[in-house]
Amino acid sequence: MVEVVYQKGDGQKYRGRKDITKVVVASDVDEIAEYAFSGCSNVTEFNFGDKIEINVEMIINYTFYDCNNLVKVVLKEGVTTVESEAFSGCPNISTFIWPDSVKEVGDGVFQGCDKLHELAGSKD
Repeated sequence: MVEVVYQKGDGQKYRGRKDITKVVVASDVDEIAEYAFSGCSNVTEFNFGDKIEINVEMIINYTFYDCNNLVKVVLKEGVTTVESEAFSGCPNISTFIWPDSVKEVGDGVFQGCDKLHELAGSKD
């Protein structure tokens, strides 16, 4: 199991890495790059960490494209935009929860997410 902490400026540093199973986003990150984790087929968990302030406002196109083992995504308050196909090709996502701050969702965000059965906004 390899956990990575995505830092500001990491861009596509982790793209295609098969050894990564968990991604945590650092507090200084305001945007996650296009294709940042594309092809990281063993990522099962993506989160922002519970003890850090979240500055991410946007999940860019294809950020998690083809992350075959990603099962659950919980976005935190402050994320405003999820761009086109950000999570497409992730057939095992079954739960996707976003906060009330999300105002824009691009085309095909959930394309190929065949097991998605819980899609919910924040209850806050």
